[in-house]
Amino acid sequence: MAGTRRSAPFLLEIQEDGLSLRHHSSVAVLGLVARGSVVAGDALDLVGFAPEPKHVIVHDIIAARHGPFFLLDGVAKREIMRGQVLVTPGTLAPARRFRAEVIFDERHEKIRNQPVDGVCQVRFRLRHTTIAGALHLPEGKETLTSGDRFVATIELQNDFALEVGLRFGIGQLLGQGVIVEVLHQSPS
Repeated sequence: MAGTRRSAPFLLEIQEDGLSLRHHSSVAVLGLVARGSVVAGDALDLVGFAPEPKHVIVHDIIAARHGPFFLLDGVAKREIMRGQVLVTPGTLAPARRFRAEVIFDERHEKIRNQPVDGVCQVRFRLRHTTIAGALHLPEGKETLTSGDRFVATIELQNDFALEVGLRFGIGQLLGQGVIVEVLHQSPS
């Protein structure tokens, strides 16, 4: 008996801030569909830059030259930002902290953002945006050098749509990393 193949939960990476379209009350978003599919009428979660997901409804999908526009109900234009994601409800929660395997580029002779007390303040390139955060060095490591490779804990300034396997950039071409564990805060 052949098994049925289950499709992955939907995930769209938002590439631009929310748009208003003439003659539409819905908010339009343009993004990159990373996996899954949706149709008009589906419920989705908007995740990122807020401590809780925002529930939205896909009003319509409009084909365009640069990719599909998703018209959303239940959200204001100002709530849509580059770097957020639209996902199948309940599949991704916002978080600020994660552990990642990082590597610093060997082409740089000196890492400019040296840590203070084991913490390096830097900007990270995640999905389609940059976000400030702190890279915590492992115990015993005091400086960064070109070619360094280790597992670090990173804390972002804002809640973000994080998931294991997500690749990101560190600073302006300083290095790169991949998330190995998302550290969700326990409820207080």
